[in-house]
Amino acid sequence: MYVTRGGPAVVGTNSYTLGSSPTSINNPIASNTNYVVGRYAYAVYDEGGMLDLNVAGYPQNLINTQAAAYKSSLALADLTQIGLSTTDINNIVGWRNYASGKATGNFPGGPLSFSDTTSWINNFVLSNTTGYLTTGTMPPYNGFTDQAFLSRQQLIKMFTQALPSAPAPRAWQICKAHCNTSGHSAAASNSRRS
Repeated sequence: MYVTRGGPAVVGTNSYTLGSSPTSINNPIASNTNYVVGRYAYAVYDEGGMLDLNVAGYPQNLINTQAAAYKSSLALADLTQIGLSTTDINNIVGWRNYASGKATGNFPGGPLSFSDTTSWINNFVLSNTTGYLTTGTMPPYNGFTDQAFLSRQQLIKMFTQALPSAPAPRAWQICKAHCNTSGHSAAASNSRRS
């Protein structure tokens, strides 16, 4: 979109064209209201039907009876349906919910796992009072807290650098990162070491 002396204009329509006439968008004479003085662009993304990876996904050793009562929660979305392996899912959930899920292991470099999925259900799903708009308020576990993707770029970086076996870009097309940063951990790009 171009901004002319006379207001916004779409170049190539009506009298908004390049040329040498007195009304061409590239003619700077003072009387030319079509002269372009600025421009801007925007993109619109349809996020309908996308999964927010700051919420979606659960530890893969979660017992079905634990999950059955809360299956309507986005947190219980089955990420194997978009082609992610159980290891990739545990790494995403473990990175995101390290303290609330009491994850163990090294990441990146090694897989994360959960020995106690009841902690994850109680601390991430049942105790959530913010609609997943902030990270959990659990005290640090093994020196680490819960964290969130603060941007789509961080989400893509996770897939390309830490989850190289993940089926990108399909997963990127299906997943998003909710970028409401209020309350999110400032250490969102740090790796986990236990």
